[in-house]
Amino acid sequence: MVACVVPVEREREQIANNLISVETGTLWRNFKVEFKNSMEDENGQALMGAGSRFMCDLCYATQDSAKSDLGTFKTCRTLEETKQIAALLHFNPNKLTQSQLSAVAKGVKTHPVLNIEHAEHKVDATHARINLGKFCYKLLIREIAGVTRWNETSDIKHHIEQATNQLNIHLKKTIGINPCLMLPGNYARILFSQKNESHILYLLKSDEKRENLPNY
Repeated sequence: MVACVVPVEREREQIANNLISVETGTLWRNFKVEFKNSMEDENGQALMGAGSRFMCDLCYATQDSAKSDLGTFKTCRTLEETKQIAALLHFNPNKLTQSQLSAVAKGVKTHPVLNIEHAEHKVDATHARINLGKFCYKLLIREIAGVTRWNETSDIKHHIEQATNQLNIHLKKTIGINPCLMLPGNYARILFSQKNESHILYLLKSDEKRENLPNY
């Protein structure tokens, strides 16, 4: 447990100061960030979800530009522009083709449900859920497997695979969700909801760990 949690504690200390350090090749960049617990994802803001070429709620970064432009992104999406694009997509006054509409959509798919500026979200909630869900899922599996190393080395791989199968069977039986190769936002939201806490922690052998793990 200590081996797994110590690196996360370091990151938590940085985030507490609204500072995130990102390694870019041989250099480190420090970013000041703001957090707001809105818990609204791209669906409420009328943006395309996972798989879209445009991959950010706050700017127009694409999968192609994400690496080359790292460190230069700015919050530039606005509610007004999203509404204008949504109207264009709906009425298509210039009779654009589907590919032409996709080019001007910039990741917008429909009219926004929430009248909230994109910048007010600060952090993309869907990806935050997915990333946190992945971490908790991996941590839980390592606790069930009884291993204290994060990296899945050859000597512990078999134990992790056994624990993963055991957990997936248990979750399907008790919560009714099937195992996923990837961890989508809805899966993470359901899996780690408070009402499922007892099911999630059931396979832990130690009462102390069942009591303490939710605090992480």
